[in-house]
Amino acid sequence: MENRCKARATCDDNHSKHYCRICSNRDSDHSARDCPSGITLYHGPGIYFANGKIAEQVSKYRGNGTGIAIFKCRVNEAYCIQGIHPKWIGVTADTFDEWCLLDHRKYRIIGIALMDGVIEGNINLPREEIIISGTCEIKGKVTARRISVGKALF
Repeated sequence: MENRCKARATCDDNHSKHYCRICSNRDSDHSARDCPSGITLYHGPGIYFANGKIAEQVSKYRGNGTGIAIFKCRVNEAYCIQGIHPKWIGVTADTFDEWCLLDHRKYRIIGIALMDGVIEGNINLPREEIIISGTCEIKGKVTARRISVGKALF
């Protein structure tokens, strides 16, 4: 007998309850892509990167106190446009270098730093490092080459 969730119109998994990561409904009748609590946003023609300290400062500012994740990536600089971002009042002490990667296929995640907050899903970085600081709660499976707790992020 099939054990199907309420989101069966868009969910192919054989489970009795479907979790929506957008609205946190643990017995959802919709997939995250169709969540009525969600909005669709678009990112312009590139992915923006900065050095680790700047990424941490901006993430803390944008994180609304709920915890942050900073992805450490290797990028192909030939596909980047480098620029100087103006000082971000109340966030950065000065201007900072930023890179816009124009081809989303030319990067690789090589690590992640997690600071505070709750991670609901699995983290699968079998060849990379996960750095945890503050108070983090991880509710899923974690696969990593190395997990460091309390280590300086950058």
